[in-house]
Amino acid sequence: MSVKDLILSRECQEAVNNYSSHRWIGTEKMFKPTKYLLKAAVLCCLALFQPQASLAASADRIKADVETRIAASERLKDTRIEVHVEERLVVLTGEVRLYEQKLVSERLAWTTPGVFEVDNELRVVPRVPRTDTAIARKIRDIVYKHERFRVANVVADVEEGRVRLNGSFLGYSDPTDLKHRIAEIEGVVEIDISARFLARLENASGNIGVD
Repeated sequence: MSVKDLILSRECQEAVNNYSSHRWIGTEKMFKPTKYLLKAAVLCCLALFQPQASLAASADRIKADVETRIAASERLKDTRIEVHVEERLVVLTGEVRLYEQKLVSERLAWTTPGVFEVDNELRVVPRVPRTDTAIARKIRDIVYKHERFRVANVVADVEEGRVRLNGSFLGYSDPTDLKHRIAEIEGVVEIDISARFLARLENASGNIGVD
């Protein structure tokens, strides 16, 4: 409860108490009960609607902050992104050209102060059509250029722009790095990675050997 709410709550209670203490007083104070009762009603209504007003103001601020962040991002130029906020839930709608832009938008929303949840409904609409075979070829090129991806034995399956990856990685950040590199390929609309980590496998093997 905010300080203002606490004050309103106390004043409301005092007004009710004053009404109760004066309601049996004689005719010289016959108009005071009405005054105290009206004051109690007004203050209680203010206290009741204060949280809703705060939430509305908070939603407007969050919406403005997310929109400002998106507008300032060089990677999100020429995108059509709409921001909707309800009780600190941010919903992103619209269209982007690259899957990476969808990821960037979501990250900007999540890191905005006051945001509790993000629902990313952005549609990835490539400007240049690309076949699944062409996408798979570009993924193989990315894997081949980086040793940490080569040793992970990455297997990629592409269907209608949706990429499914499997691999055994050395570093815990490698799957995320690979995902962002692939997300920059035009034509990719979704990425799902099933990752295992060689360090965990080695530790598990070592533990089994010791036992």
